Amino acid sequence: MNLRPGTRLAAYEIVGSLGAGGMGEVYRAHDTRLHRDVAIKVLPGAFATDPERLARFEREAQLLAALNHPNIAQVFGVLDATDVGVQALVMEIVDGEDLAARLARGPLAPGEALPIAVQIAEALDAAHECGIVHRDLKPANVKLREDGTVKVLDFGLAKALGGATTVEGSGRVPDDVGNSPTFTSPVAITQMGLILGTAAYMAPEQAKGKAVDKRADIWAFGCVLYEMLSGRRPFEGRDVSETLASVLAREVDWSALPPTTPPRVVALLRACLQKDTKQRLRDIGDAKMHLSDTSLEVTSRAVPTARSHLGMLLPWAVAAAVAVGALAIAVPAWRRAPAPKPGAIRFVVPSVSQIAVTNPVLAPDGSFLVFGTDRLYVRRLSDLSARPLPGTEHAVNPFISLDGKWVGFFADGKIKKIAVAGGEPVDVVSADEDSPGAGWGADDRVYFSRGWNRAALVAVPSDGGPLTEVSTLDTAAGERGHWWPQALPDGRHMLCTVWYAAAGLSESKVAVLDLQSGRHRVLFPGALARYAAGHVLYYRAGAYNLAPFDVRTMTLTGEPQAVLPDALGLSPDGTAILPFSLSADGTVAYVAGSIAP
Repeated sequence: MNLRPGTRLAAYEIVGSLGAGGMGEVYRAHDTRLHRDVAIKVLPGAFATDPERLARFEREAQLLAALNHPNIAQVFGVLDATDVGVQALVMEIVDGEDLAARLARGPLAPGEALPIAVQIAEALDAAHECGIVHRDLKPANVKLREDGTVKVLDFGLAKALGGATTVEGSGRVPDDVGNSPTFTSPVAITQMGLILGTAAYMAPEQAKGKAVDKRADIWAFGCVLYEMLSGRRPFEGRDVSETLASVLAREVDWSALPPTTPPRVVALLRACLQKDTKQRLRDIGDAKMHLSDTSLEVTSRAVPTARSHLGMLLPWAVAAAVAVGALAIAVPAWRRAPAPKPGAIRFVVPSVSQIAVTNPVLAPDGSFLVFGTDRLYVRRLSDLSARPLPGTEHAVNPFISLDGKWVGFFADGKIKKIAVAGGEPVDVVSADEDSPGAGWGADDRVYFSRGWNRAALVAVPSDGGPLTEVSTLDTAAGERGHWWPQALPDGRHMLCTVWYAAAGLSESKVAVLDLQSGRHRVLFPGALARYAAGHVLYYRAGAYNLAPFDVRTMTLTGEPQAVLPDALGLSPDGTAILPFSLSADGTVAYVAGSIAP
């Protein structure tokens, strides 16, 4: 039935079509009594005239109306407009992009995917608590709202637990799927894409036509999370039968997951995608907790000799661990809602004496971490252990090239570089080890300051060559140093920290440097700013702060929020900020623990 704008159905006035859903036409309508817009899902005529199917639909609608959760699209009621032959479901209208459309543009980084997954798990957990199984969870049924809320739509296949009719069979679309008033018939050629999409998320027991419980939703949840991270479905085929055969027989290709996937998330996916229901994760609440806190704690103690302000922790005892976790910061507007507590991927620091767990530096893509002080170690986040980089003895202040192939560091009065894959270190330029650090530019030059006092930024080709001054201190304003450069995505600008003569580090400011003009502009109070995906993470007033940042206007676009409460900040004398690192996907590495004088 095609309803034109202006058509009245009881108290609802049709505004326009929203497209064809799994249960027929979907329209935007205006509730003239409550003065709000709603979504109206109109049942196909065959269902509306079938008393048995209609009664089943009304029973399901009663169950759905009992669900009231911020991550579930609310069902308001059933519309019975018999005068025009319309039976429909009245629902909350949810604006925004659906997850399927987002995935059509490519996979999501863990920092994007995990906050979405947590909210999906919240929705399923609420439904399962009410005895309702979704049975049709897929990306097309997940909406990403502009305010950051994730909404799960169309619990239309839900039934009370234990109320499902068992349909025996194998390798086919179960009869109850085809007969459900909220599912388009599988014989409808025009809807084959929809059916294929649904088949790819069916649990094996569902594909066999057996009765299902909440573990079918857990399987589908695993499929959706896998697709968010990898950009592909775990089970695919050219048609429904081939797809279901893949679900029943094929194993998941775990190598398709990006190397930045936290190991505990991989473990969760394996638990969700167990074909044997007895081996599968039993409760979606466990997945929610798993994603909200992906942390284990590891501690390493060291008392290093002071070598530089940042390269070492000065002569204090350190109880610390390198923590690597996801900040939900890549920023389409829908992801600006509060994210779950950032988890930390923990790893065992090699048991070698005098390793200080400092200077953590992430690769730009977040795939590996470089850390240590008197020697550098590389630990890929997909591996279980770290390996030393031979030739990096006495290294401090490591930094990584934008392509992730080289690690730069200060040692023996020089800046050196070494391939991540291994090899001999290469001298770049003579440089004082007592430097705040360096950064790699998009032009393959290394940017650094030659000391802590009266030192602007200079640059040198990464293969060696003459130094070029790239910034000028504003001595009239009291500037004494430009430190900690980081290239911004446009390749023309860098963030840096400005230190002032009569003030400590707590009074420093973040500035942006134009590499073409050599001019810099002070932006806001803070230090050691690092940019990723529309946000800037920086240190100020004893805390790490995260704030939205527009790289076009070079301005903060929102209020900063304190993050990383367990991170070490200033050294006890207030002269050193312990470094942290931020990758493009929102993964952050920092030193967690405490310092005892």
